[in-house]
Amino acid sequence: MLRLRTGDYPNSGRLAVDLPAGTDAELVGIDNRLVLRVSGGTLARTDPPPHNVRSIALVPEGADLVLAPGAHLRHTHLLDKLVIEVTDPVAPAPVGTVTQTPVAAPTSQSSNGVAQGTASAAPAADVHASGATVGGGTQDAGAAMR
Repeated sequence: MLRLRTGDYPNSGRLAVDLPAGTDAELVGIDNRLVLRVSGGTLARTDPPPHNVRSIALVPEGADLVLAPGAHLRHTHLLDKLVIEVTDPVAPAPVGTVTQTPVAAPTSQSSNGVAQGTASAAPAADVHASGATVGGGTQDAGAAMR
C-alpha cells in the first residue's frame, strides 16, 4: 500500500507518495487534470486534498486529480518519494496599465551658458503590458517521471 499524503500551504498544495524499490510512477497532465499512475503498488489516501486540488479519485492504477483552473505543477523525486507541488494561479498584470513617471521640463540657456527657466515635472505615461507565465523551474506535467 502506497500512501498518498497531502499538505496545504499558503499559495500552494503538496502531494507526496513513497516509492519503495520496485515501484514506478508516471504523471500526465491533461488540461486541469493530473493523472498519477503507479506500478508495483496501490495508492491509499487519508488526508484531504489541498485547497487548489478540487478532487482526488483513487483508481486501481493510481489517482486522477482535478486541479484548480490555472494551477501550476512542479514535481521532483526526493530520495524514495515523489513530491508534487501545485501552486495557485497567478493573476496576470492588467494589460494596458498606465503609470505616471515624472520627467524634467527642458531648460534653455542664455548666451553666457547659464540655464534659464525653472525645471518642472511633467508627467509622461509608460504603458506596461504583461502576459508572462510564472513558474520558473516547473517541469511539464505531461512528461513521464521515473
